[in-house]
Amino acid sequence: GSDVTLIPIPSSTLKNKEALHVPYELAKAFENKGLGQVIDCVKRVSAIPKSATSRPEDRPTPKRHYESIGVEGVLATIKKIVLIDDVITRGSTAIGVASRLKEVYPDVDIKLFAALRAITYPKDFVELVMPCVGEIELRNGQAYRNP
Repeated sequence: GSDVTLIPIPSSTLKNKEALHVPYELAKAFENKGLGQVIDCVKRVSAIPKSATSRPEDRPTPKRHYESIGVEGVLATIKKIVLIDDVITRGSTAIGVASRLKEVYPDVDIKLFAALRAITYPKDFVELVMPCVGEIELRNGQAYRNP
């Protein structure tokens, strides 16, 4: 609705204006359907390894994501934020981005939409379309997603 701000999650690399940025395109599609307003205010200030292609032990931590991003163009009127991502692995990027946004907007409710989620174990894969609602939490510096 009109009180929702859609914020695309930045990629792990520094932004290339000519590159496809799927979270931004998803956010614009939601905006076109009247589901919120896109504000592309979270920027990667230093590149980090991509989580999806890193070995589990080498994936960037939520803290590393937090340290590598900044928020531009602060708005006083934001009431609800939905972070938009294409793929969620563990949720480290989302925690890093949400933590940075909470500094700027401490009283704003932040949620996440991801088009796809990584499924580690073959037995957990039931069908191609498996919508779910879950939680991501920070424990001992690591992100844990359920489901």
